[in-house]
Amino acid sequence: VGSGSNTDIPEIIVGPPRGGGGMYFPPYDGGGGGGCTACPPDQGSPSGGCPKYGGCTSSGGSGIVNTPPTSTKDPCSKLKAQTTSTAYKEKIAALDKPSVLNQKKETGFSESKSGTFTQLQPSASTNNSDGMIVPVSSDTKGYIHTHVNDYETGKYTDNNEPLINQPIRMFSPADVNTLMTMAGYSTDGNYGDLYGTMVSSDGNYTIKFTGTASDIKTGFNTEQWRNNYKTFIEKENGTLETKFLRFLKEKMNLKGVELYKIKSNGIVQKKTLNSNNKVDSNDCP
Repeated sequence: VGSGSNTDIPEIIVGPPRGGGGMYFPPYDGGGGGGCTACPPDQGSPSGGCPKYGGCTSSGGSGIVNTPPTSTKDPCSKLKAQTTSTAYKEKIAALDKPSVLNQKKETGFSESKSGTFTQLQPSASTNNSDGMIVPVSSDTKGYIHTHVNDYETGKYTDNNEPLINQPIRMFSPADVNTLMTMAGYSTDGNYGDLYGTMVSSDGNYTIKFTGTASDIKTGFNTEQWRNNYKTFIEKENGTLETKFLRFLKEKMNLKGVELYKIKSNGIVQKKTLNSNNKVDSNDCP
């Protein structure tokens, strides 16, 4: 007996925890990246140009402009150190198992710059979302979360076949938006420690930001971007790695977001698009 299916993009909602302390960039309704719809705390209003960020307008562009960043350590070195950290390894182990990946909601943790991990809360339950709420503040270093396995929705087709959600087990535009939001808080341009990690049955991956402040764009955590990504994943050819990197380049117009796979044997592997839009995999030294 066949079954219906619905490709689902795990959703991350970036916002402050109740009571304040976080940073939220309102949805951007333009087409090519995040306009300057908000400023970091105490930095003025968009109409006032976010003065400490060198000015920004609501007409589009990077959304946050800063002075050139200081140099950051090689992402490979950072990731290799991170993946051998006892606290980090414990959180990965807590997520990377069938009892967690077979749930109908994402599970995860955020990490503060002091190294404290906090359990993340799922977003409000909907038929199309199994996502997370990630509070982001100037103290946020990174986040780890799952993209779950396919699951029955509890609904049926007209032929009485179960409808199955098929989450995309690769980073989404909203995941990237969370990383960019964290980068927006780094007024000194030091992005080296920031990360986003996804744990799934298709592999564990981390994204890092290695660009400059002028490369920071937000506004990708909207339903429009979610739907555009879903369509791209369904229609384009190639692996999920290829489609994600192409979507970053071709649709989100982002620079400085790098994809790494953390293999089960501990090897960290950088994923890049070559001139033929194929993925090159290079082990970190």
